[in-house]
Amino acid sequence: MSILIPSYEHLEELAQCLDSIFSKTTYDNYEIIIVENNSRSPEVFAYYEKARRKHAGFESLLRPQRLSPPVRRCRRYKQHPVERGVGAITNHPISESIARIVAKEPDARWLCTNATAIEANFAMANGARVLNATNFYPDAGKWAILDPCGDYFEQTNRYANQRVELTEEKSSFESPFPDALTWHLNPESLKDLDVRYLFSPLDQSKLLAHHGIGCEKVASQDGYAIWHLRW
Repeated sequence: MSILIPSYEHLEELAQCLDSIFSKTTYDNYEIIIVENNSRSPEVFAYYEKARRKHAGFESLLRPQRLSPPVRRCRRYKQHPVERGVGAITNHPISESIARIVAKEPDARWLCTNATAIEANFAMANGARVLNATNFYPDAGKWAILDPCGDYFEQTNRYANQRVELTEEKSSFESPFPDALTWHLNPESLKDLDVRYLFSPLDQSKLLAHHGIGCEKVASQDGYAIWHLRW
């Protein structure tokens, strides 16, 4: 079991939290990961070193990092610097392509197909209006189009990471496991939803052409491409 604790300068609260875990936990098979968000106070890192020495079995493994200080690792306790800012999301050629499209067509609807919610959320983080990004709350307008009779209400009326796969079959939806929703989407539903861009690792132009939908690849990077749809 892993216990993740974000940390930024709040030394007193962190010390109380760790002391409670170490003194009251009877289950042995666990680790604590301190997610160090670039604290600056020397006292914080002095505390990490003190905790490392205090608890038996701790070891240190130093490795290069862009952010200081270096990673401290042990059998049950880790301190790990994280990236700050949004550069890891926006500093990519395909991110710039998404941003350019969004600047010209801010209301255009997107789908991320044959990929995970990570890729869908990546496109959304760059400004795209992605219909299958993580579903934090029900989008009544979208589901009124896709599921007008409410047959999939139990699956769609909840938090869910959403995956879309295009198919020649009738559009349907399934929840393979909790907090996950897979759309099996007929290309005709793209027209119903007025989707204008696909973000996908697959070239599905032949399938789309069978339904009178043209597509043009407008950008690509690392196996993923942006396809502009027209009909």
